[in-house]
Amino acid sequence: MISSGICLGAWQYLKGKYAIPIQNQINVNAAKLIVYADEYEQDFTFILSEASNALRNWMDFRQSCGEGVSGES
Repeated sequence: MISSGICLGAWQYLKGKYAIPIQNQINVNAAKLIVYADEYEQDFTFILSEASNALRNWMDFRQSCGEGVSGES
């Protein structure tokens, strides 16, 4: 997730509910990531279509393998 600019340590705090899809009239597919949610250091960043699609594909893959994927995953 180098495209988001978040540090490696932030990954352990990132949950599905903190990846908010963004789409507009010109079909820009992106996502807003809330990093360190509910913490003093809470911040946000954005990822564009390629990274957003990769994240969605990863979540879909995990779900297809039988993992219970939710906003808390």
